[in-house]
Amino acid sequence: SGYLVLSWFRRRWSGADDAWLDDEK
Repeated sequence: SGYLVLSWFRRRWSGADDAWLDDEK
């Protein structure tokens, strides 16, 4: 279940603060 966390951090560091919302859907 850590995949979503890693994806969230990677998107945050990519400069997309709102991108993580797509993973929660």
